[in-house]
Amino acid sequence: MIDPTKPCLLTQSIMEFLAGTKNGVVLLDGIESLVVYNDFNRALKVLNQINDFVMQYGGYLIVPINPEAFGERERAMIERNFETISVLSVLES
Repeated sequence: MIDPTKPCLLTQSIMEFLAGTKNGVVLLDGIESLVVYNDFNRALKVLNQINDFVMQYGGYLIVPINPEAFGERERAMIERNFETISVLSVLES
């Protein structure tokens, strides 16, 4: 586990992982902790930076979120740059 008050360490670890693997999958669970220990804008910046690294290295990024943990505006900002998959739609298939 990486200290949520040091998002640069998280980003660095993910970048090193992706550089050393092909089609790596990053599961970033607990994004709410980044928001609590930083602020939303900084957490979103970190998410976007990680997403850029993932795309650069041809990997996959999975970020489960609880929609109730974010306001409508915050959810819209997160969803703007990411493909969203509703758990309900996956379970119904």
